Amino acid sequence: GFDVFAPALVEYSVAVGLRPGLADLLPWAAVGNRTEYVLSGLSLPAGPVWVSVRAQYPSGRAGTSSHRLVIDSTAPVPGTIQRLALPPLAPQCVANVSALE
Repeated sequence: GFDVFAPALVEYSVAVGLRPGLADLLPWAAVGNRTEYVLSGLSLPAGPVWVSVRAQYPSGRAGTSSHRLVIDSTAPVPGTIQRLALPPLAPQCVANVSALE
């Protein structure tokens, strides 16, 4: 991991790969000092992929964090939504009997 509040942060980079820290599906791309970035136009294989973010500090030190995503390319199975018939709720009255004494 890395400290997103580090005052001397130079830039973030993002990559996508088949293992943590790899960039075999999307090469490392500099995104500046933005802490949010949208990846679009990707064609990812079904199964697990890893999105990695690297923070580069002026000292040359870098920190990398990777997070696993599972890509499910199977189509959803059509089904039927069924409504459950539940009996109506009986009205309830709750009172603090000790307050009436």
